[in-house]
Amino acid sequence: MAANECIYFYEDEVYRITKKGNLEFGMVLQNADVDTDEEESGSEEMEKVKNGHILVAWHPRGEENVVHEKKVGLSDRCLMPGDIVRRLVPGQDTQRGYCRAITMKATVQVVGTRQVIYNVASDELTPLEEFAPDIAVCMDAWVGIINSVTSDVELQFADGSVCVLTDEEAAELDDPSGRRLTDSEFRVWFYPGQKLQGPMRTFEPARWLTCNKDTQALKEKRNRLVKVTVTRYRVTSLNVHWQCRAVTSEGSLDQPAYVITGDDLKRVRMLNVFEPCTLQLGDMNTYRLREDDLVMSLDEWKRLEKDTLKAGKRPTAARPPAAAGRVAQPPAEMSAPVAGAAAAAPAASAGLPNGGEPLDDEMGSVSSYSSVGSAGKRTRRGPSLKTHIMKKRKLKRSRPCRHPVYETRSFSAGDTLVVETVKTVSWVTVVWQDGTVEEELPSISLHPSHHLDEHEFFPGDYVVEQKTEAGPSEYGVVQRVDHAGRTAQVNWYQIYIFGSQASPQILRRTEASVYDLSDHPDFRYRPGTVVISVSPQTRLPPPSPEQGSGDEADAAPPLSPADATAPQPQDGRERDPEPQTNGPVPLPAAGSPAPPGCAHAGQVLDVLTSGEVKVWWADGSSSNCYPQDLFRVGEYDSDEGELWDNGDSAESTESAEWETQSEESMVAGDVGSDQEQLPDERLKPKLAAIIEKIRVAMTRLEEIFTLNSALQSPLIMKQLLEIHKNSRFLDKLMDTSFFGDTHFGGLVGQIRERSRAFAAQRETASPPEGAGMNECAQFCAKLKAQLLLAHEEVVRRYGISLSGGALDGASPAADDSGINGDARTDGEGGEDAELLSPDEVKVTPPTDAAGDAAGGAAEGHSQEFTTLPSVPDAHKFKVSLFQPVEPPAFMRAVRREIRILTRALPDGIIVKGFEERIDLYSVMITGPRRTPYEDGLFFFEVQLSQDYPRSPPIFHYISYCSDRLNPNLYEDGKVCVSLLGTWGGRGSEVWSSSSSLMQVLVSIQGLILASEPYYNEAGYEKQRGSQQGAENSRLYNEMVILKLVQSLTEILKNPPCVFVEEVGEHMRTRAHRLIARLRHWLEVSEAGGTPTTAEGKPAEFDRPDFPLLPASRGFGITLRKALKTFEQTLQEYGVRDGAAPQPPPPADAASS
Repeated sequence: MAANECIYFYEDEVYRITKKGNLEFGMVLQNADVDTDEEESGSEEMEKVKNGHILVAWHPRGEENVVHEKKVGLSDRCLMPGDIVRRLVPGQDTQRGYCRAITMKATVQVVGTRQVIYNVASDELTPLEEFAPDIAVCMDAWVGIINSVTSDVELQFADGSVCVLTDEEAAELDDPSGRRLTDSEFRVWFYPGQKLQGPMRTFEPARWLTCNKDTQALKEKRNRLVKVTVTRYRVTSLNVHWQCRAVTSEGSLDQPAYVITGDDLKRVRMLNVFEPCTLQLGDMNTYRLREDDLVMSLDEWKRLEKDTLKAGKRPTAARPPAAAGRVAQPPAEMSAPVAGAAAAAPAASAGLPNGGEPLDDEMGSVSSYSSVGSAGKRTRRGPSLKTHIMKKRKLKRSRPCRHPVYETRSFSAGDTLVVETVKTVSWVTVVWQDGTVEEELPSISLHPSHHLDEHEFFPGDYVVEQKTEAGPSEYGVVQRVDHAGRTAQVNWYQIYIFGSQASPQILRRTEASVYDLSDHPDFRYRPGTVVISVSPQTRLPPPSPEQGSGDEADAAPPLSPADATAPQPQDGRERDPEPQTNGPVPLPAAGSPAPPGCAHAGQVLDVLTSGEVKVWWADGSSSNCYPQDLFRVGEYDSDEGELWDNGDSAESTESAEWETQSEESMVAGDVGSDQEQLPDERLKPKLAAIIEKIRVAMTRLEEIFTLNSALQSPLIMKQLLEIHKNSRFLDKLMDTSFFGDTHFGGLVGQIRERSRAFAAQRETASPPEGAGMNECAQFCAKLKAQLLLAHEEVVRRYGISLSGGALDGASPAADDSGINGDARTDGEGGEDAELLSPDEVKVTPPTDAAGDAAGGAAEGHSQEFTTLPSVPDAHKFKVSLFQPVEPPAFMRAVRREIRILTRALPDGIIVKGFEERIDLYSVMITGPRRTPYEDGLFFFEVQLSQDYPRSPPIFHYISYCSDRLNPNLYEDGKVCVSLLGTWGGRGSEVWSSSSSLMQVLVSIQGLILASEPYYNEAGYEKQRGSQQGAENSRLYNEMVILKLVQSLTEILKNPPCVFVEEVGEHMRTRAHRLIARLRHWLEVSEAGGTPTTAEGKPAEFDRPDFPLLPASRGFGITLRKALKTFEQTLQEYGVRDGAAPQPPPPADAASS
């Protein structure tokens, strides 16, 4: 195993034998894979753990320490249905699989005693808390998330007095049977019969039900220690954030109240079908004792576990060494079953090796407040809906009790006991990528995969083809995946129209490269996903064993010869078509019928290769549904926290949400009825703020429509109408009419009607008519055109906010004075300085010898820094009003930047400034040699910040491909660089007043466009040297090259207008060289990775200096198609090797 490969992961259960020979179990809190420098690391930081070490909390005290991985053993692995796992084989890139079902057994200790119950099924345990925060619930067909839970604890004194405290108030009491956490972020668990003690002052806020004479006298003695017993613990209220409602006539249409109390609590159902899989070390539950349960002393059990370890076997709570399954007749050294288990703990102590004392005094008593079970873990009842993410929460230190109190109790079958988990063992059913299914695999034999790329698919996944001409009504269902070859077999379906006996129709079956597929934007279901029903269609009942899984119902077209050669399942395992069950399915409590609407909210149990989704509903039933019949809760939540509106208020809500409101309420912050007469000093900041707000929103929408001009969704429409609303307010401030309805040809009304159609679609599940039109893209383009006109008017009226005194009539490049001097803020250009018009602010292009020499250094480019007269309309920052905070300091910084850019730009970077806007730049960077980005082009638009150079410039990356081709370059334009303040850094990595634009450009070229960009992702640097890191880095480079070719194709079609000539020159000199190099690598890869001579000896070839070869079969399929499209585009635009290119049509350039 590689040196940097992590062996243990968050929430794994581990064990060790101390120097005293004592056996301890603990929970992993952190490994070396946690990145503590991330922005989202939280306020309470954890110290980094070195490679090969883990942070463990040991049960039951909760003491934490960092230990070497070799000092502990793996007892159980914490997995959930839907988690991605693999078998880690040294030197092999093994396939992945997802967990379909988890079976878990546990050894539990009776709280307050030294007795354990052996081999208890996790689904027979009932959590102490009825509700828990951050868990999905349903009520009257509505689904929401619990924000907080309020509970009352009823306490009885020795004289019979009874009072009630809230759970937070009762948390100040101590449990004399053990110890508890202090200042814990998690709730304290209480249960009837629990003994507590604390000072009398704790009961001052209590609500007294009865108060006898003795207790009344104690009220005046605030520090007197008293003992009480918990007689009742109940939830009094829930605060629930309601999100959406299922499409059904059952239940109330009105949204439930935020605070749920009283009898309404009985109508709330938890959506926690996989709760039995969440059992962990230290968790507390209640358990109803069975006749055949095996009860033994804690010391007996520990000795059995130690003996198993000494014999070279892993400890197991499932089967003791002398028996299999449940023990009806235990060996002589064991305690008898339940019927004769009285006083088991004292009777067993005589045989202990240390003369009757416990093996480990720290393991003796179990507190009713678990040190590990209630902190440092994921939400108690919340299933992991994706692979585990390391948390940064640190356990609080426990407060030990010096004199633990033990009880000697006898048990009988049927007794309900409060127990705490002291050990778990789990088995997993895994669906592998090749379609095979393995059941009852020990969890410790599997390795979780936390770092997956976007092209890892699994059987049952719903996919769409990238850049396909197929209609939006088609989707694919993955049947099996060749992990090494990066290909998948997919069945393609046609979405059905609602009606009687309707079902999706299978169209074809193909073998596709995973690089040509992407997740379906709506059908993203995994085990545990919370869903609601949005279809009036009757759901399918689960298939009976005689009927099979449903895969045979649709006769798929025969495979083509190419498909017939697809890899078959490995190791001779048979494919299990679909599960008949998926572990224990909880049913409603006896005598508690399911409230109306619960049959339409539930959780996904599994996704089937037949194209159906198996769903558990909150009323306890389960059924198979088609994907379009479901809605994934939480996927498209609106900013207001509301997803859908009820029918009664639909019209009013649409009016408030979609319609353009009255002009007086368009923008927050009233300007009064006389805003037309506002002085310039008050009006200009308002104009700048609203234009910037519109610009930011418009920039993102333009990028979305560049990738998909036909995209229409409620969210897009809402954003467009919001932009129009703010634009109308801009008209009102300026007394203009740039954004009147007459300029949009009726598109405003059409967008509003389209929004109503989508609202109707939610209720009727029928698609809106004319959904294929692209009114949204047209409306966005017209809004942008009018915004440019409005911006020109603002500039004409008010000029550019640069102080004339700071320039003294000179251009920034005309004078070198002050380049290295201190920035001055006094004297020059105060607040009353006269504003300059755009024509008065000019930037003279440098003509010195140094600039000419630097300009001709780059291959095929005559000059690397030039200026243009005006800013193109497509520049992302053109429609911003720039107002420097300190004009003199800003102008000196601009002079310095221009001088540096003129004389020191490295090869492969071209920068263009603009005479009318000295704060804006456009940048083109050529991909560095010997990297996956070689011969690629990358474009950025830059604006200097208003307090430049104190603050870094603002960068926007222009993306020409879907998704990211670099971890630091986002599709929405964000550039993650420490110098820009968008990523953490230290020392010289952080921007300062002495930093320059050049430093940012060099960082992008040299550090971001690297040979192994995979390790640029947050926290992935720790994977260097590991097997997983090497595998993922090679696959990431495959993706980079594919995205690079696709990006170059789009750049050729629609280059940035300021770089049209440079793009043409680049394509003429480098495009065909790139194509030849990639095709050569493909041939070498297909030959096994190393070409040979006629004599069979290895031949010399241009091997890439980064991990790539041998490349996968799927990579070859997609790359050949991408190269063919690229060559056709080159031919279409007249780009031949060495020939002058034909410029793109003006319309394309203008729309860039």
